[in-house]
Amino acid sequence: MTSQSSFPLRPSLEASFEVTPVGVVPAKRKRQVSCGACGAVGHTRRSKQCLGASASTSSAAGAQEPSPAPAEGPATAEVPVVAPTPTPPARRLSMSDMGRLVFFVFDLETTGFRGNGGGEIVQVAVNVMDSDGSILQDEFNRLVRPRVPISRGDSWQVHGIDDDMVAGEPGFAEVGALLLQFLSRFSDDESKVGVLVAYNGNAFDFPFLARELAKHELQLPTFVRFTLDVLPMCRKFANELAPAASLPVPADLKLATVYRYVTHQPLQNAHDALADTRALCEVLRSGYFWKYRCDSSFLLDVAEKCSDAVPTVPTTYDTDEDIEVEEESLEPVEVDEEVAEDAEDEMGVAEDEMHDDDVSGAAALPDGWHLNTPFTGVDASSEFQQWLNNDGQRRVGLLCNPESANTPEKAFNLVYGKALNLVIKYTNQYGQYREGDGAWRDVDRQEMLKWLGICSVAAVQRRSDPPACWFSTSPILALHCVTDVMSKRRFMQILSALHVCDLDDQPERDSEDFTPLYKVQEYFSVLFQQGRKLYAPGQQLSLDETLVRAFGRIGFKVRVISKAARYGIKLYVITCSSGYVLDVMPYCGKYKDVDADLQMFKATVQVVLHLCRHYEGSSRTVYTDRFYTGLEIAQELRKRDLYMVGTIMANRIPKAVRLTNAAGKQLGRGGFKQHLYRYHDDDGHDREIGLVAWMDRKPVHVLTSHHDTTSAGVCRRRTADGLREFRRPTVVGHYNDNMGGVDIADQRRLHIQTRIHGLHRWWIRLFFYGFDVALCNAFRLFKLAIPETHRDAHITYRDFRIRLCNRWLKTPDPSDSATPAPAATAPPQHIPVSLDAIQLRCVVCAKWFDKRPLHSMGGKMERPNTTTRKCEACGVPVCAGKRRPCFNMLHESENSRQLYIADAKARRKKANTATTIT
Repeated sequence: MTSQSSFPLRPSLEASFEVTPVGVVPAKRKRQVSCGACGAVGHTRRSKQCLGASASTSSAAGAQEPSPAPAEGPATAEVPVVAPTPTPPARRLSMSDMGRLVFFVFDLETTGFRGNGGGEIVQVAVNVMDSDGSILQDEFNRLVRPRVPISRGDSWQVHGIDDDMVAGEPGFAEVGALLLQFLSRFSDDESKVGVLVAYNGNAFDFPFLARELAKHELQLPTFVRFTLDVLPMCRKFANELAPAASLPVPADLKLATVYRYVTHQPLQNAHDALADTRALCEVLRSGYFWKYRCDSSFLLDVAEKCSDAVPTVPTTYDTDEDIEVEEESLEPVEVDEEVAEDAEDEMGVAEDEMHDDDVSGAAALPDGWHLNTPFTGVDASSEFQQWLNNDGQRRVGLLCNPESANTPEKAFNLVYGKALNLVIKYTNQYGQYREGDGAWRDVDRQEMLKWLGICSVAAVQRRSDPPACWFSTSPILALHCVTDVMSKRRFMQILSALHVCDLDDQPERDSEDFTPLYKVQEYFSVLFQQGRKLYAPGQQLSLDETLVRAFGRIGFKVRVISKAARYGIKLYVITCSSGYVLDVMPYCGKYKDVDADLQMFKATVQVVLHLCRHYEGSSRTVYTDRFYTGLEIAQELRKRDLYMVGTIMANRIPKAVRLTNAAGKQLGRGGFKQHLYRYHDDDGHDREIGLVAWMDRKPVHVLTSHHDTTSAGVCRRRTADGLREFRRPTVVGHYNDNMGGVDIADQRRLHIQTRIHGLHRWWIRLFFYGFDVALCNAFRLFKLAIPETHRDAHITYRDFRIRLCNRWLKTPDPSDSATPAPAATAPPQHIPVSLDAIQLRCVVCAKWFDKRPLHSMGGKMERPNTTTRKCEACGVPVCAGKRRPCFNMLHESENSRQLYIADAKARRKKANTATTIT
């Protein structure tokens, strides 16, 4: 045996680790409770078995007599009654003992998840590590032919091993004997101690191996004494040690994720037994895991997990209940499936990037998939047009009378009018409840618009100070346009009483219909229901999420590292391609505001179906990103006569159709593959879904039930050689053109964002979010209501909000033709003022040029002076200053002034005539 790679990190451990010796153990390793009277394991001194023993022990306290045997009686369900055996003291593992360890890192691939439920081993692999962490070159890797056919279930989709691959392989009786022979090669030195190492071995690999060995009457070598499961070590590191040391934690506890966390490299050919053992070796010999490899809480006796030969010890894994703990162990950390994508983005780890080699040829193709088969697409545009023509009242775009939305104020009242009435109603209700009928003065519509106008002015000016500064007496801090509209006391009184929900119908927290969103549920329902009545989207719909920045103790607050806000309330939004917001679904953790018939689906499917419920049967196309896209969602939307186009995660499609980095580099940038998925719907119709795997800078997978996958265009990319053109499937271009609806709405909303700084109530943030969305939708309606030749056809969103503020606060609007003209100014006087031009010739200097000395400087002028001053009343340029008396000479008398002005006009006319003749 020669060392393959020498690991530089030597174990530096204190000789204080305790190892549990071989002995009587319970069926499940939980907390071992020993009897205080007899010392046996499995019952306490209060049980019926030891009532007499407890009395005798208490009466003979201090005597050196052995404890009496337990009373005869029936055995418990898990542990049989055996003679009490005194537990020897746990010995300590010294440095010399740790140098005797040999680690056998193994992995199994099986036909099922239960060793006694028909599942059998189809592949076994072993890697060997020495006590210093070096990986030996000896490897064991064999395929096993099971006694039953391999069904195309969940396990087959994981490892991809089918009946054809194991047709000529031996059974486990022969492979097991070879495995034991391989392990025995390391027992030449009698001082060696073997340790079986696996990932999730306590719940899966150890009992599975023990079951197969027992079936074929095989036993592990005697020097193999311990087992080590690396998964509990990873769980302890992620839950305790890493947070205490302020270290990043893995996104999940899958082996591929932990391997990438340790090595910063993706795991290639995952779920192959030999590849997994090599990856587990790298994880085990990393710093933390290598340090605690001999901890007594992780290193267990092999008799507990892999021995069926001890007659007095019952088989540890003998029932389905014992094996089912595997399913819980596979998910060690609770991660909400709705925020799983945000965690992947935070760690920079996406599971589709973990498989960096081309495994498409090795993995079997699941039913329904067809490699390199084009998808011809569906003429959804014609179906959508036919749906419009079936009902003469259906149309796209503006649904109201254009004259009712041809001004900013009319458009806003259409969109936000009903929601505003709701705000006024509940604000007055809470104000009377809070301050009493005598102290509270009801808010009317005009006053509430003024209050919203003050908040809008602060948003337009991007004020980041609290409202107290807006009403300050300081001319630097105050908003001068609002101090005459409303007092500070009244503004703060309305803010304190602001409410958008009914206090009488507030649900109890422990009731079945409780939802944390009850404060804004009716507000959002009224607002977006009115918005859908005013505008009908086209064929393209965009579905994505947004984040409203919020702080404080919020039970459903999320952290999205890819967003600018980082912390806040996540909202699922559906819009048209132009950015008109149609509906919103806030994320509130385990509480889901969806219909009962959608509860059976996964969270992402529930979100998509809930937001698209108003457009079922219209043949529209929904564009989603990789977080939502999947075959299940595409099929459910197709049942509802809707189509879907979106990028998809690589781990949501089979390995055979994935485009890995290695295969993409061979294909070249701009190359793409097309695959087809066929299925039968509930009505018996044959349906098809296309998949495009395109190589850009990295592989991109797009799933479509609408556009064809055969056509392609070109796109420009900036490379080291400058701009270059590459091929791009047409479906990717359609996705780029129509997916940005939510981003457009967010850009417009965040350009001028209404908020009150220092106020951290979460529903206030959602209230202003609805207000800003209503303004954006009203701006869209206003642009559609006016013709292109209108003077406001090119108005910006900022000017739109400024005009609304002018109306609400009753301030003069410069764009309004009805605004009165400014008052007349005073008549001009004979005083020197600045010229509009830079320099002009002085009229006095020009008249006396070459005639006589003029200025007190003495001598004759060589050329007339130029000046930047003029007389305000006369309107002619003239020198003005202490050393130039031209201004005084011009105004010596009325006659002299007229002469100078007439002479200047004559020279100007003569110069114009000469220029014309020339």
